[in-house]
Amino acid sequence: MDWVVRPRKLSFAGRASLQELRLVCEADERHTEIISVGRPAQVLLHPDTGMTAAEGLRFNAPAFRQVCQVVGGNLNGVLAGIWSESKSPDALKRDTLLRVFNNILKLRFESLLKYQLVVDQAAGEIVGLVSRKYQRVPNVELLSEVVAAASGTYQVVQARVDNRDMFVLFSRSGSAVAAADGTWSQGLAVYNSETSKRAVHLPLAVFDSVTKSYCLEAETKSNRLIHRKSKGFHQTLDAVVQTAVRRDGVVGPLVSASSVGWRSGSVIHGVTKLQALQKIKRGLVSKGFSATVIERVAHLLGSADIPSITRRSLYISLLTVADESVSSSRLLRVFASTLLSKGP
Repeated sequence: MDWVVRPRKLSFAGRASLQELRLVCEADERHTEIISVGRPAQVLLHPDTGMTAAEGLRFNAPAFRQVCQVVGGNLNGVLAGIWSESKSPDALKRDTLLRVFNNILKLRFESLLKYQLVVDQAAGEIVGLVSRKYQRVPNVELLSEVVAAASGTYQVVQARVDNRDMFVLFSRSGSAVAAADGTWSQGLAVYNSETSKRAVHLPLAVFDSVTKSYCLEAETKSNRLIHRKSKGFHQTLDAVVQTAVRRDGVVGPLVSASSVGWRSGSVIHGVTKLQALQKIKRGLVSKGFSATVIERVAHLLGSADIPSITRRSLYISLLTVADESVSSSRLLRVFASTLLSKGP
């Protein structure tokens, strides 16, 4: 669908990454406008230009999907499927599909009245659609708050901005702990979205010297905050940030001497390596991982020269695939974290 703009994807690494990310987020904030949907011309698209009738704006792909979801469920998937499969000239497909989109939008326009457009005026793009109850947290504000609270204790390892979804990974100085299965250290991840339902999330990150990668703790009431307008929202957000940044000495208990033996033991007792592999695959299916991800994890475990699959070997495989798979990275890292310690 050539009227839809690809979303921006930026990655940063190294010492300059924080400053580079900050500059991007500052520019985004200067150019962002939140516009309540009140009339069809704000979202109807001209069949020739693919731009909105009112302001001449383009939708980027995530925002177009969001609008389609509200007015027609899987409408985006239907349109995209026809566009890719039809052998008709692009001009004819564009005219026909945009008329279909506009007609459905007219019939279902009232469903959009409780939403707002997130517009990047500098790019001339609609980059998101959010509810009027959505509490926007600008990336630049969250970044500044985390950096100020960290007060030199954390250093940025990497960062990225996909459309308006921000991810920043920090490492904590002086947190390294040596164990029999590697050296482990503490970190912090920061997730935020200015244009989607994903919550503000500041999970603990744990690095290790074997994988040279990291796992993440799951979302909890203390490390996440849903973007919903509420009394005391900003005070709660500040509490989440302060709690995340001030956590210290977390890695030691996770990788204690008593848990090293647990991690080096078989992940599934009393079965062959092949049987364990099949059970692991079924477990990954139940957690919603794609067939491609599951087969890659299985391949790594199956080809490893080990007599049985241990929690540590499964941990290594999960993080190896997490480094390769952008779409499943976060879920794989969270699942890997469950293999670190026996818990209380």
